[in-house]
Amino acid sequence: MAIDYQYAAKRCLHAIPTVLLVTVVVFLLVHLIPGSPARAILGTQTTPEAVAQVEAELGLNEPLYIQYFDWLSGLLVGDLGYSYQLDLEITALLASRFAVTFHLIFWTALLTVLLSFPIGIASAIKKNSWFDNSVVVSSTLGISLPELVAGVVFLQLFAVLLGWFPTTGFVSPTESPIQYFRHITLPVLALTIPAVSVVLRMTRSSFWESSQQDFARFFRANGLPERTIRRRVLKKSLVPILTIFGIHFGYMLAGAVVIEQLFSLPGIGELLVSGTRQRDIPVVQGTVLVIAVWFILINLVTDLLVEHYDPRIKGDH
Repeated sequence: MAIDYQYAAKRCLHAIPTVLLVTVVVFLLVHLIPGSPARAILGTQTTPEAVAQVEAELGLNEPLYIQYFDWLSGLLVGDLGYSYQLDLEITALLASRFAVTFHLIFWTALLTVLLSFPIGIASAIKKNSWFDNSVVVSSTLGISLPELVAGVVFLQLFAVLLGWFPTTGFVSPTESPIQYFRHITLPVLALTIPAVSVVLRMTRSSFWESSQQDFARFFRANGLPERTIRRRVLKKSLVPILTIFGIHFGYMLAGAVVIEQLFSLPGIGELLVSGTRQRDIPVVQGTVLVIAVWFILINLVTDLLVEHYDPRIKGDH
């Protein structure tokens, strides 16, 4: 089925005002954080005169609307400013930190697809069997298990008690592939369990409902091979599966914020927490903006994929 480029362009244009609105919300929320960035830079023993001087140098004494448009004008050319505490470009800082976070998201998404699709389909095919009942029970437990709780359990059991994996840190795959997987395994598993459980349940439900529709019954009555029927059933059931996967793919970044703190991974989540603690406004603004834009882009891609498999969707927009 060909891609409807007109619809895709329309959806991309609709995302532009959303992104602009996000910049306003991010800017205002960051400036509601209590505390003075200048005082955080100078320390608690500083004088009011020194605080006022630093605020003037950083432009923090300007009206909020001027600060916003200065930030937005830099954002449009890819300049997010400098970190108050680290004295580094925010763009380069976010790129290096997001690279670590992307490792978590990539492996989590890959495991989610590899596990939830085949297990969910097999569970639907063997509905009400012992296998299906086991899948339903285990996925229910997985849905109710937050990433933080799963991470703490894995950390205590496999890292602290058994010593199979390191407790903290990150190693680049180019530096040592073995150490890379040893450091990334537990954080990825902690993120994967809830995602797999949700997508698996949706795959099972959607595949079963599609397999009971008239077109599937018609194919069976005409003697089509079961493998061919299942391929068509899977294509028919893809829309709700893609939708729920897209939602959780977006939320993986939010889950990574928690997991990175637990395992001391130098990702975007750890950067957000440290920036908030130190009142580093450019860092917090840039990090929150990246997270928000990530959600918008994932939703946009999900919409386009859903429309690709069900062209009727575009009639609702």
